[in-house]
Amino acid sequence: MDIKKTIERIESAAQLAIVALFPLVFFPMFSDVVGTAKLYFLAIATLFLVALKAVKVVVTKQIEWKTTGFETPLTLFAFAYVLSALVSAPNKIMALTDPTRGALMPVLFVTLYFLLPKNNKAGTLIAAFVSLFVTALLTALVYFKAFSFVPDTLGFLKVSSFTTVGNYIYLILFAAFLGAVLLPHVTESEEIKDMATAHGATQLKKARSTAVDMVFFVIALITAIFSSYVLFKDFSPQFVSYAATWQTFVETLKTLMTGLFGVGPGNYLTMFTVAKPASYNATSLWALNPDLGGSGLLHIATETGMLGLLTLVAILFMFFKRTKKTALFPAYIVLLVWFVLVPLSQMTWWALFLFLILTTTFSKTRSFNAEELPVIYIALAVLAAGIVGTGSYFGYRGYMSQSLYYQSLVASQANQAQQLYDLQNRSIIENPYNEQTHLAFSQTNLLLANSLSQKKDLTDADKQNVSQLIQQGIQEARNVVILNPQRAVYWANLGETYRSVLTVAQGADVWAISSYQRAIALDPRNPQYYFSLGSVYYGLKNYDEAIRFFGNAVSLKTDIPNYQYNLAWAYYQKQDYVQAVNAMQSTLQLIPDKKSADYKTAQKNLEEFQKMVKETQPAQDQTEQNAQPETLSQPSPIPSITPEISLAPNNAPPQQ
Repeated sequence: MDIKKTIERIESAAQLAIVALFPLVFFPMFSDVVGTAKLYFLAIATLFLVALKAVKVVVTKQIEWKTTGFETPLTLFAFAYVLSALVSAPNKIMALTDPTRGALMPVLFVTLYFLLPKNNKAGTLIAAFVSLFVTALLTALVYFKAFSFVPDTLGFLKVSSFTTVGNYIYLILFAAFLGAVLLPHVTESEEIKDMATAHGATQLKKARSTAVDMVFFVIALITAIFSSYVLFKDFSPQFVSYAATWQTFVETLKTLMTGLFGVGPGNYLTMFTVAKPASYNATSLWALNPDLGGSGLLHIATETGMLGLLTLVAILFMFFKRTKKTALFPAYIVLLVWFVLVPLSQMTWWALFLFLILTTTFSKTRSFNAEELPVIYIALAVLAAGIVGTGSYFGYRGYMSQSLYYQSLVASQANQAQQLYDLQNRSIIENPYNEQTHLAFSQTNLLLANSLSQKKDLTDADKQNVSQLIQQGIQEARNVVILNPQRAVYWANLGETYRSVLTVAQGADVWAISSYQRAIALDPRNPQYYFSLGSVYYGLKNYDEAIRFFGNAVSLKTDIPNYQYNLAWAYYQKQDYVQAVNAMQSTLQLIPDKKSADYKTAQKNLEEFQKMVKETQPAQDQTEQNAQPETLSQPSPIPSITPEISLAPNNAPPQQ
């Protein structure tokens, strides 16, 4: 048995399997059934191939490698991602391991490119088309509700928008990319003519090949048409505008460090909140916190700086030089559109990886006989064993953390409070760097404290548990901020946490205000943070400050009735009745349905305010207009939690 040839066959098979399976992989035991599953699939494949390569070196005592010309730019690109994570990202572990935006995904694909043989282009392309066919079939079955019978653990298969490549935009590009690869072949008239005439053996083989190409091309075309129809019929795509994406990238160039290294993988939102224009609040995305820019290329440039941008541009330019006069040029155009005009995704990296294989030509084969220097291949074997062992250990802990968190979500749906608490706590122990788990656990603690405090006849043990849950909820909210102090949304969560215990925790008001002020400093054009801080001041009966921050929220987002409604009440409480009437009139202008409960409530409040105006000065006429509905509610802390507790100094917001 020739072990070397056996290993090489395994490597070739692994290449086909990775290309075919990556778009299809999902795993129901993760909260992110697609993204996290694909990352683990790629990591396992990489560790397996590293181990296989080490066995090959030890058995043959030969070190062989082939040069393709892509080695330098690919290495620099992977280095740019890792360096950006280590230099710029506040939470370096998440910057490396985030399934979609982290450094690990592109680094793993680059590593696989170096490990795989890249010598079976035809087989690789067939594997990609098989993957497209299965992906399209599964997507269609999901869309037409063929899986309505599945259990709740597979409930995502009942969601008509589900697809294993992330969303319909990427399925369209997946089909367009593969279709473009075959486009020059299926449009060659001579080959099509051969299919209808008598052939010799060579001509027959050529005609059969063309027939297969035609079948694959039709699959790609049908998939693209169906996906486009469904996308624009049922799921209107909404992305951050290119102008805002460009403005975010330009913002990184204003300092030397972010200009060179970016803000770190997974930290796009940090720069976006600083750079976004005021006009963003007029879009339908204003209340969202986008983690992806409208352009994958600019997103990468924002997160990895000029080093990442220049190396990626170098790779794309090399593609252009190699394909401009070949049949692969249409596919290159689709790939370029994918990077420039569409948000970044895991499938973007897959397409880059596949195109690398299809355009690879070997310029030179090098080898080194290590038989006389056993220390070399022994050292390589030890290094490989260390990589595989370390990767497996941390990969297992990450898997356990993700699995436990998913189980906690199941427990939450089943109202199993104790299991919910225990599972999230264990998830954090397995991976203490996951920001989302800390965020969820902080909210879980406060919900449990609130629920427990509602019991009648609380025992001393119950009171102690309530106190501990509140303390832990605050601590977990602080932990999120400590892990990534650059995210405004985490400071806002900390502020909301303090606000929820205003009635039971002395000093929580000061810390709530401080936290919201940090959130505003990081995201100065977010009206929600001004409104929340105004609500804190309103609850503290500091109506001057409440008016100031409610007014800021209104100026940033003029079409939210509830902002005007709370501003009106703040003026009323300050006994500035004229301004209260004006603000309540503005509220009515923003409620289109004059028969709604909101409109009746605001109308009743307006009459009360006008009555107070009459008692102090002549009333002023106001007009009414129509706009958007919004549920009206006055600001107040969440229902009081008892017993009162004393917050220790370590419960204060962390210092930056």
